[in-house]
Amino acid sequence: RRVVAWATAGDDVLCHEDGGEAFLLHVPSGHYYGLNATGLVVWRAIEAGTDPLNAVIASWPSVDATRCKLDVDTLLASLAAAGLVREVGIAPDR
Repeated sequence: RRVVAWATAGDDVLCHEDGGEAFLLHVPSGHYYGLNATGLVVWRAIEAGTDPLNAVIASWPSVDATRCKLDVDTLLASLAAAGLVREVGIAPDR
């Protein structure tokens, strides 16, 4: 499996957690983004430098891993398009 290392946009993004969800502020643009519980798991994994997909699979073991991958990939693409995260490298297949 291809593992992409992601990094947050650093000081350009502020995160506020509330009730199992999160709100992200992209400071340069002034835009807010909401994350549901799954998005928050992904965000925490990125901040911790761990694999977001593994974090989602561990949080919802009854959900099909293929579905988790699709959801995580879609979210990461959206976060990257908004300038909230950036891809920093690809680890070898495991």
